[in-house]
Amino acid sequence: MLLVFLRTEIMKGIKILLVFCICSLSVYAQEFYASKLNEDTLKRPVYLLVKANNFLKNNEYFSPLSEGWTGIGFFIQPQIEYKPDPKTTIDAGFHLLMYDGSKGISEFLPLFSITYEAKPGFLLRMGHLNNDKLHDLSESLYRRDWFYQHPVEYGLQSELDIAHFRSDNWLEWRRFIQKGDPFQEEIIAGSSSRWEHDLGKHSSIHIPLQLLITHKGGQIDRSPDGVLTVFNGMTGLGFSFKPNPSKAFDIGVDGQYLIYQALSMPPPGQNNALPFEKGYAWYAGVNASAQWINLKIAYQQGHQFIAPYGEFLLESISELDSSFTIPNRKLITGRIELLKHLSSYLKAKIYFEAYFDIPSQRLDFTYGVNLLLNDRFFFFRTYR
Repeated sequence: MLLVFLRTEIMKGIKILLVFCICSLSVYAQEFYASKLNEDTLKRPVYLLVKANNFLKNNEYFSPLSEGWTGIGFFIQPQIEYKPDPKTTIDAGFHLLMYDGSKGISEFLPLFSITYEAKPGFLLRMGHLNNDKLHDLSESLYRRDWFYQHPVEYGLQSELDIAHFRSDNWLEWRRFIQKGDPFQEEIIAGSSSRWEHDLGKHSSIHIPLQLLITHKGGQIDRSPDGVLTVFNGMTGLGFSFKPNPSKAFDIGVDGQYLIYQALSMPPPGQNNALPFEKGYAWYAGVNASAQWINLKIAYQQGHQFIAPYGEFLLESISELDSSFTIPNRKLITGRIELLKHLSSYLKAKIYFEAYFDIPSQRLDFTYGVNLLLNDRFFFFRTYR
């Protein structure tokens, strides 16, 4: 009986020892792994971005230079944002556009970009470009309808934002071609810069500089159209006055000078030929803004001015028929905009804009409503 008792107790002791050793090894392994994780692993956050724009824009245009058009619908751009390190951001998602009353989706495109912060305030991007504000381009160079008619741009981009200067430079492949395609490639190269300087507590000045080169051509397509390369530029001077720095109210004046030059163009009568080789326009405006309202009135005069992606109501060539021209233009334009932030991620905008052609005494106008969503929140975190 004694031997049986001793053998039983010894076996219990061995089992307890084995359990203790296994638990000790497990705890040691966990502590070792946790130590290595804390020392060697970088946190890699993942965010969810959601951008959406419900829009209504009704162009009541009666000019021979353009035609009326109503755009009503929405587009949404959900994206996953991954930051493998503090300087690198990878975005992937999709763009979906649908017009109200249509039978299906009008546009569905993938979104992908890689952004690298080379230095504080200096970003390099490749893939889906940032054009939330249409690159801050003048309406004469880039029409506002592009915010929903062409919201997705692909190519290369650099952005600089330092003390008194910011600049957006990009190269967009608007149409890609392969060998034998029946159409031409389309490329846009642009630069939109602005220098600002405070003159004191109440006033400041700014100087814009915008350059835009648009190209239609290619060597591997079967299109019979001639090569067209157009240069547009804009510079000017603006002054802003804030009566009370503690209140959201300021008034300003600004002037702009715009140029057009056809760098290459097919002979008259061929596709892509333009009626003028060069032209210019100048602009003078007064604006005022308060907490939720913006007002602007301006005068623009042009001579043989053309911008391929600008607002046609401000140009000398018709969108409908390139052979129809009005070489000399004189217009008064006005805009009123109401902008209300409903929350940190949602805002509503209502606007009305008018174009009065002085020689013909004709009024064209547009109005619209936008409900804009822009939200970004933490999704989860990954480890190496």
